[in-house]
Amino acid sequence: MLGKTERLVILIIALGVFIAVGLALRLPALPANPWEESPDEAPGAGESVAAQPEPVVIWVHVVGEVRNPGVYSLPEGARAMRAVEAAGGLTAVADSAGVNLARVLNDGEQLYIPKRGEETGVAGSGGSAAAPGKVDVNRADAVALQSIPGIGPTLASRIIAYRTVNGPFRTAQDLLQVSGIGQKTLEQIKPYIIIR
Repeated sequence: MLGKTERLVILIIALGVFIAVGLALRLPALPANPWEESPDEAPGAGESVAAQPEPVVIWVHVVGEVRNPGVYSLPEGARAMRAVEAAGGLTAVADSAGVNLARVLNDGEQLYIPKRGEETGVAGSGGSAAAPGKVDVNRADAVALQSIPGIGPTLASRIIAYRTVNGPFRTAQDLLQVSGIGQKTLEQIKPYIIIR
């Protein structure tokens, strides 16, 4: 027969084993090398694909001598050539030399592809044409102004409104007075304009 002390020792040992087994079942397994990173804690493990930034999209209105004129969405930084491809390519009478197909497009712009032999600087109210491939900003109507890379409907109407109120532009620098035209836009449009 076991004495009171012996029973107490057995009970304590049994209780200790029971607690140790219970804890072992509840604790997660430790890595073999505690100094190694767990795969769950590795950088990027918790990141999802959705955390990637959405690509920026621009909208361009392609008109003139393309097979399917219309408004197309393109990735930011797309060039005019890509917009023409999206519009089905050039027609048989398109003047590919009449527009810079390598230039970067802006959101909301209209890309006009002229016909061979077409003057892009025809004045809107019966004036004379500008130099070939250049638009006279003092005489051009809204359609002709929008053929300038970087000039959309809003800027075209602001240019017309400004010259109506203030008179003709004397130099290209005067265009900086038009709301929405900054130095960057001016540098972009300079090769395509003429001041008369």
